[in-house]
Amino acid sequence: MISDIRLRLSAALCCSLLGACSGASVSTTDGVSVDLWAEVTQSAQADGSVPRAETGPKHVTTSEGIRITLDSAYLVLWQLALKSDCSGSNFAPAPWWLGWISNAYAHVESTPWQSGIPQIIDITSAEGTTQWLDTLNPTPGHYCGASVQIKAADDDANGLDTAPHMEGYSVYLQGSYLQDGQNTPFTVASSKTLFPAERLFPAALIIDSEHKSGAVSFALHYDRWFDGVDLRLLAQGDIPDSLLTNIVNSISATAD
Repeated sequence: MISDIRLRLSAALCCSLLGACSGASVSTTDGVSVDLWAEVTQSAQADGSVPRAETGPKHVTTSEGIRITLDSAYLVLWQLALKSDCSGSNFAPAPWWLGWISNAYAHVESTPWQSGIPQIIDITSAEGTTQWLDTLNPTPGHYCGASVQIKAADDDANGLDTAPHMEGYSVYLQGSYLQDGQNTPFTVASSKTLFPAERLFPAALIIDSEHKSGAVSFALHYDRWFDGVDLRLLAQGDIPDSLLTNIVNSISATAD
């Protein structure tokens, strides 16, 4: 009787340590894939509808009632990563003084949980469509959120073939604003590394033996970038921290 109990305990211990009872380790990434996507969009209206603009210049109105036209607009997304621990203080909108870090950058290593491929996003693309960025192969688990950082493009960035001027830049905006009947042009060309945008998913992404694939979409709500920004600084060639912070805070993430 005692030897039988010992035998059963030994078998259970082997199953626990080796994963032999299920036929495979629970940490395997075989067949697991999570696609990463980006979407250019506007914020929802009071009735819940979301305006959709076609490819071309974007027209928005700031919270101060100033009309903005973006003839050309690009961001560079780096370090798109899944997060299984969302307890950090960064999972909240960035305060104004954390709108940027520096203008230094280095290539980022890709891992099963993170894409190290810099992606150039054209904000003047058609809204309501998604742009595939990369595919991750994470281990099974519950992922509560994701992070992304805006950094200057290097010579390996995806999208340089259509936007070669983005090498060395993280944000590029060219357009004009209409105020008091006067149309004023501006250009923003920044190489700064912006504070990471870490976002909670509305519902967790679960990867297990029954759910081996998923998707994460990063939405870029460009219509709120210029709210509260001193546009006179743009006309002078300056880049207000409030603009960079608005860009970081405009990013949201969802998982399916």
